[in-house]
Amino acid sequence: GVSEGQVQLWKLNPDNQQIVAMRKEFVVALTAACNAGRS
Repeated sequence: GVSEGQVQLWKLNPDNQQIVAMRKEFVVALTAACNAGRS
């Protein structure tokens, strides 16, 4: 899962490209998990 530390990093430095990429991957994974659970 995502640690509190990672969430804090996103809030402190939301424009960091690596963090943005990680967040996108996380959202995609979360969406896929939600869709899988729904079907």
